[in-house]
Amino acid sequence: MATLTAQNTFCPAVLKQEKRGYSVSISGTFVGKITVQRSPDDGVTWFDIYSTTAPAELDGEFGTAFKVRAGFKTGDFTSGSAVVNVY
Repeated sequence: MATLTAQNTFCPAVLKQEKRGYSVSISGTFVGKITVQRSPDDGVTWFDIYSTTAPAELDGEFGTAFKVRAGFKTGDFTSGSAVVNVY
C-alpha cells in the first residue's frame, strides 16, 4: 500500500502468478488520473490496463505471471492524495 501525492509515483509492484487473481484498491481525495499497469518482464516494460480519476476497486486475472502496480504517470497528478493498494 502507498499514499501517492505526486506525478510519476506508483505503489510497489506486486508479482501475480499465472491464473491467480489480483485486486487494486484506490481511495482518497485526489485530482488526477491513476493508471494500473502490468509488466511481463519484471518491471522493465509497463503496459496500461486501466485508469480512473475517482476512487475505485478493480479485480482481474492474467493467464501468465505479471507484475502489477498503480499510480500517477507523469502529467497525471494535480492535487490531493490517493491511497493505492495492489494485492
